[in-house]
Amino acid sequence: PKRKNPKQPSSKKKKKPKSSSANQRNANIPRDPERVLKKVLELGEMMRKKSLKGIKLSLNDLNIPNVCKEVESMDSGYLQAHIEKVIIQIITDILEGRGFSYSMPTRSSGNQLYVPELDRIVLKDKMITREFASVSNS
Repeated sequence: PKRKNPKQPSSKKKKKPKSSSANQRNANIPRDPERVLKKVLELGEMMRKKSLKGIKLSLNDLNIPNVCKEVESMDSGYLQAHIEKVIIQIITDILEGRGFSYSMPTRSSGNQLYVPELDRIVLKDKMITREFASVSNS
């Protein structure tokens, strides 16, 4: 076996000692899975309580311009009446020879807006009309 010359540098890299701030950060990390899980559950409960206390905001509350509509929950009677109204309007348009068309917000990226207060993407007011009698829209 060859003997190493003590004057030659070692081929192994020396590890740099960790800084004291890194040691402090590592000292604060709990190693016990039970403690970690307990902390996660406490944080989750705290977030749930905070969200229950908070007032639910809507697009109307934020006064954001050029936003189409916000989806709201409706009771079944109101929803049924709205569906019937749309169907009657469709039948009237068809009987008067206008055919059936439907306007809806376009889903292009230029018509989308992220609202951080609601953590939601909303559609702005650019609309597209779908003509159901037209072959190009089928």
